[in-house]
Amino acid sequence: MYYFIYCKGPNEKRFTLCNPWKGTRGMGKVYAPRFLKEQADYAVAWMTEHNPGFIFQRRPAR
Repeated sequence: MYYFIYCKGPNEKRFTLCNPWKGTRGMGKVYAPRFLKEQADYAVAWMTEHNPGFIFQRRPAR
C-alpha cells in the first residue's frame, strides 16, 4: 500500500499534501509523491525533527 505525507504549519487550520524532497506543499494527489510505509515513516520522522512547529502525518493513498 502506498502513502501520502500531509503537513500543517504552526498557524494553519488544515493539513495539505507535501513533497518532502522538494519542499513544496499544497499540491494535488496526481502530483504528490507516493511512499511505501517504511519510506513514509522515515520521511515523517526526519521532517518532524528538522521542522519544529510543523505537524506531519502519513496517510493511505486513496
